[in-house]
Amino acid sequence: MSLTIADEPVETLSGSAKTSPVHSDLGFGRHDIGSVTVIFLFVCLLCLPIFAGKVPIPSETLALWSPWSQLRNEPITNPNLADATLLYLPSTVFARDAVRDGEWPMWDPYSFGGFPYAANSQSQLYYPLTWLLWLLPLSGAIQVLALFNVLLAGVGMYLFARYQRVSPVGALISGLAFGGSGMLQLGLEMPGVASVYGWLPWILLATDKALRSSNIAWSALAALVCGLQVVSGHLQWVLYSYLVLGCWVMWRRCCAEILRRNKP
Repeated sequence: MSLTIADEPVETLSGSAKTSPVHSDLGFGRHDIGSVTVIFLFVCLLCLPIFAGKVPIPSETLALWSPWSQLRNEPITNPNLADATLLYLPSTVFARDAVRDGEWPMWDPYSFGGFPYAANSQSQLYYPLTWLLWLLPLSGAIQVLALFNVLLAGVGMYLFARYQRVSPVGALISGLAFGGSGMLQLGLEMPGVASVYGWLPWILLATDKALRSSNIAWSALAALVCGLQVVSGHLQWVLYSYLVLGCWVMWRRCCAEILRRNKP
């Protein structure tokens, strides 16, 4: 009898088929539900200021420029975070105002001599989650998006690790580390970066499953997840993700080739 490991048939010692130790189905057990619950509680703890009414936008950095600098303002704790206030906040307000007025925001007449707003991937204009967030007040939408991005990253990395046959404890640590990473926390005020970051483990999971199963449904899901990441924000970070994905696929193929050549 034979089984498939890393896409190559390998004889078993006992002569009977066994489950591959390299990857597993995405069946969910009680320990997995408990781990995802822990990740959810971790996200709530990490984002506790949001539940206290805080919004992850450093709006006090407006005081760096006139006319706001002439007003009484809160102390600026980190002027390097001003990009979120100067770029993301006005962009989000512009899109919401345009949609409220019944116009799809293709063109931004307020930037430079005019700017193709819809062509800017950081606008998240074609990101489905953005459409749902338009139903919320601006502050609430920013808060929900921050929570979603951290949860998306943590749960995605947990599932990817479990698919690679990592133990529940190891996968939980992976999810907590990825969801609570410094890079993601620094990017929360720039949703175009944080959203792209959160989709990375889901891309790895769906693509790996599609390549191993040769299933058209998983292939379609992998393409869908890749598409969601493209429209979720910063294009440069999308290219970083595809570089990681390419390295992962090449490594998998190299492992399969080594197993094939060493097969007795």
